[in-house]
Amino acid sequence: MHPTEGLPDLRTRLGGEVELSAIVDNFYLRVTGDALVAPVFARVDLPALRLHQQQFLNTVMDAPTEPTAAHLRTAHKDLQITPRQFAALVQHLQAALREAGVPDAVMTELIQTVERYADDVIGR
Repeated sequence: MHPTEGLPDLRTRLGGEVELSAIVDNFYLRVTGDALVAPVFARVDLPALRLHQQQFLNTVMDAPTEPTAAHLRTAHKDLQITPRQFAALVQHLQAALREAGVPDAVMTELIQTVERYADDVIGR
């Protein structure tokens, strides 16, 4: 039996759509204030990016369509995100999740899911 079998979906365990929106807002406050990763967002429309980030997280949390490697590579190709920057972004997401009171098991599951897309975001 899979460890999450029989549990509500990841989005529900995270706290739902309203909580996800608050987590994404907190995440962007963190990343735009971080000198390592802020340059990645310097030429990006942040309101649109917040929406895309929320859609991405919804997609990886049991939504019907899964993002493809090609889509993620295309979306991130001009950003030149380094492995170090990706790791920092994951840490900021983790901090936003922790601050929202997301249970450790749910946070771990979401972070592991996001990390599966590292090569696509970095462009490896």
